[in-house]
Amino acid sequence: FTKRADMNDWIKWRDYRFNDEIRLWGLHIDFYMENGAQYWMPYDFERNGQWPFRFYNESDLPWPQDYHCANDVESCYPKTIISYERLKDPITGPTELKKIAAVLRGKKAMTVIPDDGIDCTWHDTWNKNPYPNNDDRDKNGLPRTAYNFTLAQMYKIED
Repeated sequence: FTKRADMNDWIKWRDYRFNDEIRLWGLHIDFYMENGAQYWMPYDFERNGQWPFRFYNESDLPWPQDYHCANDVESCYPKTIISYERLKDPITGPTELKKIAAVLRGKKAMTVIPDDGIDCTWHDTWNKNPYPNNDDRDKNGLPRTAYNFTLAQMYKIED
């Protein structure tokens, strides 16, 4: 993405999609916290939650386990929790990256540098990245902080 959405388009999308996006975010978290709980019906190959795809309901519990979680990986439980905001922060970023490295270290076909090289790697990669990121992708447009939610939406997010 190289440009932010027009504010009117953002507001229309936000208000139209908000409840579905919150529900999908919750289902995505449930997927990992419940070892791959498949919340979508099998023909939902895109898993994007938009019509005509369907989801299981609470009355369908327990939901089936995702095929890949059951057959292809050790488990689908989270191995660590990271925060994007902490990962991109110059103070906390290297520590978040070390969490990722710890999960990957020792895995088959994975080569991970030692922790003592991660600080330098994080700073060089983040600070010397020539590509725009979410903070500066639209230098002539509104800042990302201009794209807000309504008070009612904020309460729903907090819930």
